[in-house]
This record gives sequence, structure tokens and C-alpha cells, in this order.
Amino acid sequence: MPENTSGRVGQELVAIGELLRAERQRRGISLEQAQEETKIRRRYLEALEGGDPKVFPGEVYLKGFMKNYAQFLGLPGEEIVARYVRACAEVPEEEKAPRKKPPGGAPVAQPRHPGGLLTLAVLAVLLAAAAIFFVARGPAVRTSPPQPGAGTEASPPPAAPGGTGAPAPEAPAVEGTPENQVHLVQDLPKEALYQVRGNELTVELKVVGERCWVAVRTDGGAEQARTLVRGAKESLTARDKIWLRAGDPGALELTINGVNLGPAGVPGRPRNISIERLP
Repeated sequence: MPENTSGRVGQELVAIGELLRAERQRRGISLEQAQEETKIRRRYLEALEGGDPKVFPGEVYLKGFMKNYAQFLGLPGEEIVARYVRACAEVPEEEKAPRKKPPGGAPVAQPRHPGGLLTLAVLAVLLAAAAIFFVARGPAVRTSPPQPGAGTEASPPPAAPGGTGAPAPEAPAVEGTPENQVHLVQDLPKEALYQVRGNELTVELKVVGERCWVAVRTDGGAEQARTLVRGAKESLTARDKIWLRAGDPGALELTINGVNLGPAGVPGRPRNISIERLP
């Protein structure tokens, strides 16, 4: 995070904060409600709206909270973070904090350790002796083939004609019918990727918890965000790709091309979910 936030960076943070506050007030959302929906503590929300970066434990937290809060309010989170990054890149060199030098301005000389050379020499001698021992001993030779029984491993089956003999990679999880299969390609706490066979993509969302904030993009279109309450259902269609982010994936039931996959993730842990159509 830039040391000096009183210039260009500070002005940009204040402008972003005013934008976030104005949008929240326009939507009639309180800070308590925003904290509940986004899982971002109120003190960080207030710091974002006030343009105060010192509250955040690091640059990653500042950018992440800024993006998520903006998307929660229906604003383009990635573009807002890009504004802040551009402002940081425009900070003049003289505004950046100077590097600290040791007292007196001269670099501190590191003491030499004569014993280090002696240790290396001893290790070299030991390694050379070990090498001579193993060369003189020669490779071990079996006088008879191992007999089948306890402690022996079965030989792998011969490779098929024209094959390499290497085991085939494990296939991803597959659900659905052969004509409409859903492959779980990536399953991480914060990211999931599904690949689907079919003529188009159809994703059905159902809120089974209290509420869930979601942001959606279809086929690279504009991002749309809203908060869905218990019992709400929504259907998404696309030709090639659907991307969505769930604020509380444990409260959201996901169905892809007729295949019910259950909860979209772990309760309380925001998650990005990508669904791609295979050619």
C-alpha cells in the first residue's frame, strides 16, 4: 500500500468512497445490512466509504473488500479497483517513502566465518569417500528371481498394443445423461469450474437459506448483481459460458442443464462458479 495517501491516491480513494456511500444510500441499505450480506466487517465498510486505507491489514484486503463491496452495490467492482491501481501507478517518485539506510549511511559489513570453509572442506572429503565406497562395492546382483508370496507386488498388466503403458489420468466427476453431462473440473473453496455437453447452458438458482447475494455474467456480457431471498428462483441461459459469484453459496441450490448439484458451496464463504459449454 502506498506510504503517502495524501496526494493522487488519497484523492482517488476518497472519490471511490463517496461513490460507494452514495450508491448504498440510494439503495436504502444500512451498514449493518451490508455487513450481513457481504460478510465484511462494518469498520472496513466505513473505511472504504471514508477513503481510509490505514484500517486494512494489507493491500490485498483493501482491493478484495473494495471489489466485493462495489459488486454488492451493483457497481463494476473490477473497474473500481482498476481506478485505484492506476492512481497508485501514477504516484511520483518523490512522494514515495525513501528507503531507510543504516546509521552513518554506510552498509553494515557482515562478519566472516572462517569456520565455514573448514566445514565445507570436511563435507567434500566425506562425500568423496562415500562415492568411492559405493563404486567399489558395485551394484547388487540377484542370483534368482523373486518367488511369489508375501511381500511381493504384482506386476502391472502389459500395455495395450500401441500404448505407452502409463496409467490413464483420473477422469473428472461426471453427472447427468450421456447427452447432457456435467463435469466438475475444478473444486476449490473459492472457485469451481463445470464443463457441460449440450447445445446451450441452462442454470437454475434456488435460495434455500435466508438470503444470498449473487453477481452474474452470461457469455461475457455485463455483470448484474442482486440479493435473492429464501424461496426465490432464477433461471439463466447462455450459449457458451455463465459466471456467477455467490455471497453465501451454502444458501444457494444449483442446477445445471437439469442436473441438481445441491448447495453451490460452503455456507458463509463467497465463491466464484464458472460453467462452460464443451463444443
